[in-house]
Amino acid sequence: MNKENVSEIFGFCIKELKGHTETVWCVELIDETTLASADWEGIIRIWNLENYECIFTLKSHTKPIKCLQTIDQNTLASGSCDGTIKIWNVKTGDCIKTLYRKYYSVVCLVLVNYKTLISGYLAGEIKIWNLESGESIDTAGSHKFATLCIQLLDDDTFASGSDDKTIKMWTLKDGQLINTLCGHTKSIRCFQLIDNKTLASGSADSTVKIWNLEHGRCTRTLEGHTDDVRNLNLIDKNTLISGSWDCTIRIWNLENGNCINTLTGHADCVISILLINENNLISASWDDKIRLWNLSKGKCENIIDCYKESLKCTLLKDKKTFISGGFDGTIRIWNLNS
Repeated sequence: MNKENVSEIFGFCIKELKGHTETVWCVELIDETTLASADWEGIIRIWNLENYECIFTLKSHTKPIKCLQTIDQNTLASGSCDGTIKIWNVKTGDCIKTLYRKYYSVVCLVLVNYKTLISGYLAGEIKIWNLESGESIDTAGSHKFATLCIQLLDDDTFASGSDDKTIKMWTLKDGQLINTLCGHTKSIRCFQLIDNKTLASGSADSTVKIWNLEHGRCTRTLEGHTDDVRNLNLIDKNTLISGSWDCTIRIWNLENGNCINTLTGHADCVISILLINENNLISASWDDKIRLWNLSKGKCENIIDCYKESLKCTLLKDKKTFISGGFDGTIRIWNLNS
């Protein structure tokens, strides 16, 4: 497929946002007109998506930023390898609070509500933060190695996945350990909540496991990938998508555990997958390609050629526009004209 045809049908670049000089590791949509981006130099930029101008450049972190989390339309949290979480007012560019855990890199952030934030750390710790007071609760115990992902399960509980091969379930109120789920043979990389009783986990052991949360046991193991499973997404209650470092995307039937389809075409690791609707998926890869997939046909319909523009993608609510950021420090806004 020639590049001109791709540009006409899918992925017309509306605008390039330039300013970062290092890899853009995170892009976070604050609202329909405001975007935050963070890079490996520890710098955050706030962008106006109406005029494509950088509103603020936030320089306070001293090491790479690993995660961004929107609190509300005025407030953003950032987690860094410098061991701090900073809370920002995106309307003024001011740092409101610094939440500090000495020495340990922040790996992941998950918002519970506008008052509560959960953070996971490289040393395996998990903290539950009160955003009003700046105080935190430590969970009763921690992982032996890095906490890599966190998933809210309901209003009272959450799960964490770790380099120590385990999934732990915790209470939100006081951080008490409810259960430890064992079965994966390598790091847990990602989660997808299926329903309030069922969780899917993707692992570096190349498998996806389905867990019954009431009984704390694995009910099914989805096998087929040959490398790390780094992304999970739910199409409907019976259909799961997984993206892997084996360069493929798999579609799974959760009722019988069968792989419905394997989407091939990427020549390097699949870094992120983004579900547009039940029939269309975007995938980004280290092969410098972003692909649009037709899930009902099980094939790639269009491709964007880009320069290392494939670390993270986010979709605007109109589902006609998506934003990508990557190694070259440039953020690109694409029109989904499919």
